[in-house]
Amino acid sequence: MKKPNKSAVFRFTKMKLSNAKPPSKGVLILHDMEESTLKAHVTPKGNVIFYYRNTINGIPHRESLGTHGHLTIDEARIMANRLKLAHVQGLTLSEKFAQDNGDLSFQEGFHEFMERYSRKEKRSWKDDDREIKKHVRHWFERKMKDITKFDVQTLVEHIADNSGKTQANHVLERISAIYNKLIDWGYKLENPTKGVRKYKLPKRTRFLSAEELPRFWEIMDNYEHTELPTVVKIALFTGARKANILSMRWCDIDWDRGVWNIPMTKNGEPHTVPLTRDLVKVLRERYATFRCNRNAKWVFPSDISKSGHLEDIKKTWMKMIQLATISNFHFHDLRHTFASYQAMNGSSLKIIGATLGHKSMQSTDRYAQLADQSIRQSACGGVDLIMAKIMLKKGDGA
Repeated sequence: MKKPNKSAVFRFTKMKLSNAKPPSKGVLILHDMEESTLKAHVTPKGNVIFYYRNTINGIPHRESLGTHGHLTIDEARIMANRLKLAHVQGLTLSEKFAQDNGDLSFQEGFHEFMERYSRKEKRSWKDDDREIKKHVRHWFERKMKDITKFDVQTLVEHIADNSGKTQANHVLERISAIYNKLIDWGYKLENPTKGVRKYKLPKRTRFLSAEELPRFWEIMDNYEHTELPTVVKIALFTGARKANILSMRWCDIDWDRGVWNIPMTKNGEPHTVPLTRDLVKVLRERYATFRCNRNAKWVFPSDISKSGHLEDIKKTWMKMIQLATISNFHFHDLRHTFASYQAMNGSSLKIIGATLGHKSMQSTDRYAQLADQSIRQSACGGVDLIMAKIMLKKGDGA
């Protein structure tokens, strides 16, 4: 017979929820004394998930609200209360919110966007959550209908001045997405981001020069950090993104074909990456060190990250770059280096885009100038051969 889940009743506070002891099996159900329809389930892994639970006219209503940490207790209470009012009136939550357009705060709209769409559909939902809370928190108490184009423009300029134009563009895109989703769901709102232009940013094409490469390689090959050199070699020889490299799994490597099958990339699609013989050798040597561990899943495992694989290499990377005395060079520039030398070796932009997994040629256009150089060299070589033949013919007739 299945044992019932344990439960407890108290007024939710951040400290009490954080200190709730996870059950060994099942869930621990907590009831909020302030908002009777708000519950929290504590899982064996220690996650605290807010739920709305209520019975109206004999009909049970239950809906997940979000996880404690991503959702504050006050926010969860507001959402539970709104659901209760909506169900009492026989409305859906969206219909209830549509009635309350005049009172809808940016915070409420943002959390509906996160719960109904971002966390469910977007791989970058953490960026949505982090950037809005960091840069737009001062709007949380404001009514969404009262936020104007002037407000948005002023905010974007402030972020550009203090955090950079790239960050300003990202926040502008996220605010626009929040309004567009709410409008799609039936809210009677105007999107105040319309007409606010993003900053034009030059595409970065920094790559290791012929003079920098030997110095970089020597420092990297003898670097004290055990993980970083392998991570760097994979980036330099495949052009793969850092996130994909750090989450690389042994099961994604096809040893027979010499390819790495990335299940999901930034553009939302899988991508197959060819591995050079030298890189296969490096990976086989690394694999041999993990064979004794039957649970080895990640190429770069970590005992301290929630994901189970290495996530942060910023400090060790910066130290290595400083030792190599190379300035203005980011980890992502290894991807540019891989593509740039492809272009200089005569590869077409189409081939370069395919190896990088680009969806459109626009992303590959930044390497056009380097490809043009190889075309020019080829053309000059052809002309030189023509002239050599002409001169040879003239010499025969002399």
